[in-house]
Amino acid sequence: DARGRRARLDFESLLVLGRRLLAETEQGAGYAERFMHVLVDEFQDTSGAQCELVCRLAARHRNLFVVGDQDQGIYGWRHAERANLSRLQAVLPAPPLRALPLQQNFRSSGHVCAVARAALGAPLALDDEAPRPSAAGANPPAPALWTRNGAGPKAQLHVYATGAEEAASVAAQIAALLRGDDDSGLAAAWGVEDRGGEEGELEEGAGRGERGASGE
Repeated sequence: DARGRRARLDFESLLVLGRRLLAETEQGAGYAERFMHVLVDEFQDTSGAQCELVCRLAARHRNLFVVGDQDQGIYGWRHAERANLSRLQAVLPAPPLRALPLQQNFRSSGHVCAVARAALGAPLALDDEAPRPSAAGANPPAPALWTRNGAGPKAQLHVYATGAEEAASVAAQIAALLRGDDDSGLAAAWGVEDRGGEEGELEEGAGRGERGASGE
């Protein structure tokens, strides 16, 4: 197409042409022979096309190592498929793949791990709807997270009426952490388009530092 003639390709075109190269040309077998070991991180964020590329590259030597977490699959909007993790065994049946669960958390406290287990195993709820149970087998069981870091402070849930109210509260908690008035951790998430949290921090004088935020 016009992009190819100008030697300018976008990300999706690179995937399409990469798959065509590996699947339909003689050079494809050469690449599979060339890469003795294939390692991929954040595999739950791969699309179907990316998963196929990885499997084709690893098909010759079958030395494939991937790291992934189905509970962190947040890129479905850009065609990521968490199920790619479970599909690998069917695509590369021999030798059988070995799964090594990573369940120990080295950063969070016991209470934070307990909250994570409860949240990941809870039924799905959208906005103000009542929680809806997941279909059988739709989601993997909640991971058995554990830690040697002790129980730590109990997690707290705060509900705010407005973004400004939330930003002011978070900024005040950050300021307390920086002063040493509070030994609890703080975890907060803001949308890229929401400047409320940043403005609240600036008003409290907390700045953009990350000191004192021990919660994960």
